[in-house]
This record gives sequence, structure tokens and C-alpha cells, in this order.
Amino acid sequence: MKDEFITRVGVWGQRHYNYLKKKSPTVINVMRLKGTLEQYLINLNRDAQEIYDLLIRQYAEIEGVTEELSPITSNGRAV
Repeated sequence: MKDEFITRVGVWGQRHYNYLKKKSPTVINVMRLKGTLEQYLINLNRDAQEIYDLLIRQYAEIEGVTEELSPITSNGRAV
């Protein structure tokens, strides 16, 4: 069975879907029958993205990375 919505759930949702498909296909089939698979993956993707963004911000803060960009020349390279 092909789930057409998979391309719309985001990278984290797609990765989890592929994991479930490989390790626990019964879970996917039950969620398909209940009609909850797409919303579950969308929610999972949103939550995972929020955690990822938080970790990146924390890591940048620890490392002292700022939003300032170095000057860019016309050829696209930093000075």
C-alpha cells in the first residue's frame, strides 16, 4: 500500500515512517485503518523539529556562534 501523504509530513516524519515500516509494519497498518497515521507523523515531525531547533540554538550558544555573517564578496566567498 502506498501512502501518498508521506512527502508532506517532513523529514523527521518520513524517517520515523521508514523505521516503523521496517521494524513494526503492524503499527502502520493499524494506524492506516484507524486513519491516524498521517496526523501522528505530522505531530511527530513538528515535535522533532522543535527539539532539533532547540538543540542547535543551545549548541550555538555554547560554542559562541552568532547570527553575524562575515562580509560576502560579489563572487559569493567570505572575505
